[in-house]
Amino acid sequence: MPAIREVYFSLREVEDYIRRFEEKYNMSSADFLRSGGSTAVVTEDDAFEWEAFIAQRRELESVGREIHREYLGSLERHPRRVRRATDYEQVCCAA
Repeated sequence: MPAIREVYFSLREVEDYIRRFEEKYNMSSADFLRSGGSTAVVTEDDAFEWEAFIAQRRELESVGREIHREYLGSLERHPRRVRRATDYEQVCCAA
């Protein structure tokens, strides 16, 4: 029995696969999902793969948002810049 190998796709690769299915069946992923993946023209194997790629895209987008949120949360916040008094304001204060 052949060993199972894991393949990792980037978000761009996943979107390319989804686009290929949309072009192959001339149907958007939204229409495919609305039909429950059981349209007469989509083969069972393609339906399984298409649904898997859509789920993978959702997960990659979710992870991307979480990483971005954590990154922004880790940035050091600087206090607002102290406004420097102009020469005129310094003269008025000194008077």
